[in-house]
Amino acid sequence: ALAAWLIVNALLAALTVKDGTKGGVAAWTSVMFSTTADKCLISTAQLNKEFSQAEGQTGLGTGGGSAEGVTCQTGSEQVGTTKCSNPDSGEYSLPNGYSCPERGTFDNETGDCRVCTEGGCDMVAPTGPADDAGRSVPLNSSGTAGCDPSIVSKAAADGGYPLTNAQANTLACISKGEDACGSGPVRNYKWGKGSSATGAYQVTLQSHSACFDNPVCQKAVGLTGPLNCKSGFSGGNPIPGATVVDTCLKAAANIECSAAAAACLVKANPSFSDWAPYSASNAACVRDNR
Repeated sequence: ALAAWLIVNALLAALTVKDGTKGGVAAWTSVMFSTTADKCLISTAQLNKEFSQAEGQTGLGTGGGSAEGVTCQTGSEQVGTTKCSNPDSGEYSLPNGYSCPERGTFDNETGDCRVCTEGGCDMVAPTGPADDAGRSVPLNSSGTAGCDPSIVSKAAADGGYPLTNAQANTLACISKGEDACGSGPVRNYKWGKGSSATGAYQVTLQSHSACFDNPVCQKAVGLTGPLNCKSGFSGGNPIPGATVVDTCLKAAANIECSAAAAACLVKANPSFSDWAPYSASNAACVRDNR
């Protein structure tokens, strides 16, 4: 079966051309059988990307307060206004905070999104969250504050979940593996696929909604009452048109709010069971900061 696939792929790549570029089984299958389903086979670069993002996903997302300009992942460079390209693999990746509109599927060969309707499929540019001026910008954290134990400790206390020094140090350590200390995109890489994990510590907005109903998160979005984030989700996915989702994402993008929500989980589960079992780095953080 493998030999047959290699032969057919080699023939297609050598004898066919799509848009000036030699194709292959993957390219021509996408033309003949348009689909938004996940690929059965993905590249090594994409696999490594997804593996690094998945580490510790149960607890976590990305935090921050800055939302200006396109931010590409380490090893990629900006191309245009909505694309990032890896010069080594030649593949595109989404800038931090960007996504495909209308549940489209990202194409790492073109850097665009395939959006399909009853009338067919179109390739459109990825989009980022809009700021107050209506501009499309990525939503990232403001830097490395998620790994600062003093910030974690103060935010936790302000939120009503005071931590010990060891617990604050552990959360600060966890943020490094979960979201590069809060410098990544607010939403988890499985956003829209069953995960509502967000912020510098990837706390889920639906299942841990109550942890975002604290003074720190309310202040981050200018509210005086509960955010009630769970009302905007079903099965871990955002409910279309639910404005509370944007409000909760804005709260989770704030490092202090994200830290307070994470501290809420620690108070409920002092063993850090919301993070430790899901990655070796998280388990090491717990072990080394006892």
